[in-house]
Amino acid sequence: MVPVYIDRVSYVDGSSLKDLPLASLIGNPNMLRRMSRLIRMGVAAGLMCLDGLSPDEVDAIVTATSLGGLEDTGKFLEEISSRNESSLNPTPFMRSTFNTVGAQIALLKGIRAYNVTYVHRGLSLESALTDAMLQIAEGRRNVLAGAFDEITPESHAVKERLGFSRKGWTDSEGAGFMLLCSEPSESTLAELCGLRTWRGTMDADGAGDAVRSFLGEHGLGMSDVTFFSPETAGCSWTGSAGRICGAAGAVGDAGTGYVAVYSCSTGMYHSAVLLRRP
Repeated sequence: MVPVYIDRVSYVDGSSLKDLPLASLIGNPNMLRRMSRLIRMGVAAGLMCLDGLSPDEVDAIVTATSLGGLEDTGKFLEEISSRNESSLNPTPFMRSTFNTVGAQIALLKGIRAYNVTYVHRGLSLESALTDAMLQIAEGRRNVLAGAFDEITPESHAVKERLGFSRKGWTDSEGAGFMLLCSEPSESTLAELCGLRTWRGTMDADGAGDAVRSFLGEHGLGMSDVTFFSPETAGCSWTGSAGRICGAAGAVGDAGTGYVAVYSCSTGMYHSAVLLRRP
């Protein structure tokens, strides 16, 4: 793979959203008023990564989500039931589509470039990162990549019924974005060296063997890397976005010069990302 550098990262969750200057960040009060909480989180995180860049400097926007706008989806389904499928308000439906965040970022910044959204359950973010890396390999300079998901009372209830809490997972939400570049700069945080995904049930030993194999492909062993393990890791299917953003910021402090991130969603979707000091 060609060198891919993480130049900037931003992460926004429900608790930090209220502290952001959304009016000045988004700049369009009418658009801001119509945005759901998820769209605000995703658009804010994406725009922070693009701060100072002109539209011509952004060659692609690649986003990911596992479930999309659940709040707007719920509003639309409720209207279908209460209005007997007639005289429906189309706005919640339009805002519930998976590509809304990527489209809103492009509209606000005036970006006319490749724009796609991946919806691959627990490997959605990893699919977006793979595409972003391919875009860099094909000659693009700057690619915005990120993921977003939210919690609603309905989704939380469904996860409870699926037994997520019994498995020790806590519900989580948020939006994490990265600006990937083809060349390093003074602000570069890390080099993205490798990415691997697996699907299927694996116990701790199986996951360890998979990660060891992944590192071995890069000439590294388990002792050659620092594993980034945040204190809280919720069961959002795109939670790996936040972990990778945090790991990119920690590469400079890693004594080994390498940081690895292993993520597992719902016990079925596994990924490993390798970062190194630029």
